[in-house]
Amino acid sequence: MNVVLTFDYKEIANHIIESFKIKNEKTKNDILDVCSTLAIDDFECNVCGGYYGEEMDSITISNSIILRKLDEVIDIQTARKNKLNKIDIASGRVFIDDVKVKNILVREYGYLLDDMKNAKFSVIEIDTKDIVFPQKNYSKNLSVTKVSGYKNHQGICGVVRMKGGKYHVVDGYHRITANISKPRIKVILYS
Repeated sequence: MNVVLTFDYKEIANHIIESFKIKNEKTKNDILDVCSTLAIDDFECNVCGGYYGEEMDSITISNSIILRKLDEVIDIQTARKNKLNKIDIASGRVFIDDVKVKNILVREYGYLLDDMKNAKFSVIEIDTKDIVFPQKNYSKNLSVTKVSGYKNHQGICGVVRMKGGKYHVVDGYHRITANISKPRIKVILYS
């Protein structure tokens, strides 16, 4: 059982900024943005023996999660530097670099879905009423505490594909579930 009920992601971001002696304001803001997506499940509760049984020893966040967040900062800065986004004014879509998106997904999951291999990716804003969770059991079992760290997420909430006039969630169940009460959210659509 995880005893973490809430946490201050700004303090975590500030600790990273201070540890690495980061001075650049854009980099500081990028670290703050990616830390805002930390979730309660990212923390591990460690216990030790005490006079009256087990006692709380520490609450930690693994280095791999911190490194993943720093990777996200690097990806944000690379995209900004290379101006990887292309805007299609007619459709309202912002097309993003396919290779970068695919690399991020492969890095996170170890593979790429077959229908993503030749796909084009774009960032769009969609109505949450048009979202479908294909893995219904998984989405129903997401507890409030598991998704609370993603509440009020301002960035891209997940990856979706269009099927039958609805947006089917492929990645981002936690972020989308936490923000499903909003009228609209940003997602990556692939086709």
